[in-house]
Amino acid sequence: MASYLTQQDLQNFGSEMVDLAQRAAMHAVTPELRHLEQQSADLQAQLARETQRGVDAALERAVPNWREINRDPRWLNWLMMPDLYSGQIKQRLLDAATARGAASSVIALFNGFLREAGAAGQAPAPAAAASYPTTASGRPIYTREQIRRASEDFRKGRISEQDYRRLSADFCRASGEGRVIGGLPLDGGR
Repeated sequence: MASYLTQQDLQNFGSEMVDLAQRAAMHAVTPELRHLEQQSADLQAQLARETQRGVDAALERAVPNWREINRDPRWLNWLMMPDLYSGQIKQRLLDAATARGAASSVIALFNGFLREAGAAGQAPAPAAAASYPTTASGRPIYTREQIRRASEDFRKGRISEQDYRRLSADFCRASGEGRVIGGLPLDGGR
């Protein structure tokens, strides 16, 4: 930040006078600064709404059933998995693409989910059978959110007891082997 005061100013007028002048200037400009801050916040909110509308409209044209997919627990589980190419969690990629208005990236994520789930228009495989990213040895990697959702899916009857027991056993092994993204340390964080 540029300093408009010089050492010569301090010597000529003294620190008390400079302090008084600075406080008077702040008193004079603060209401206008607050007004400008509010205008900026309003414009940012308006831009975010317009960006979202644009993404939604493009998505509606490209993936007409996107709203239904967006509520599907299998989609939500899929979003918790790392992207094969970037290694980033797909939900983060979706959020970033939406925020910057990159409709083509949002559409690509929806289409990627549909492609992995089978043909467009077919229901994706049940969450218990969902494919998880794997380690070099082929063992699945999970996120804490996927584990939570699997439990919720079991409680709601979307996963059989047998599949849930198998998943739960692997979740426990994965935790001990460090295959849970965002997992808690077994030693209590020490």
